[in-house]
Amino acid sequence: MPPTFNQTNRFTQGFQNLIDSYGIATYRELNPGLYTIVTFPFLFGIMFGDAGHGIILTLFGAFMVIWEQKLMKKKTTNEIWNIFFGGRYIILLMGLFSIYTGLIYNDFFSKSISVFGSAWKNNYNLSTIMENRDLILDPATSDYDQIPYPFGLDPVWQ
Repeated sequence: MPPTFNQTNRFTQGFQNLIDSYGIATYRELNPGLYTIVTFPFLFGIMFGDAGHGIILTLFGAFMVIWEQKLMKKKTTNEIWNIFFGGRYIILLMGLFSIYTGLIYNDFFSKSISVFGSAWKNNYNLSTIMENRDLILDPATSDYDQIPYPFGLDPVWQ
């Protein structure tokens, strides 16, 4: 059985390590590492989906990528740091995709932000709201301005 060799660089090494932890492709088998570069961080962003926390991840990943040469020269036996540093590009991309999906989900540190206002209006008075457990906003009536929200999720749904 011929050995398997997957050529990597600094960017792809972390992704290849992730793939190799599940199993190594055999000779002449397709290496899924290339597809993982986009799909893994994107699916993380879909799952995580918070722009505020994504900014923190992006800053941490960018710090490790920008200061990569200086940080590489420091030899450390700290296992956690070595794992983080080995996945610096993964962390950076996960943060960027989390910012993107967080903006779509209208989620910033688990709070909804109202950038464009809402296209929905609450036409119920306070006593009606307090007396009823379930109320419906009807898009066919004056509850809705008939203008779609420009980007992401309308904050009224939060």
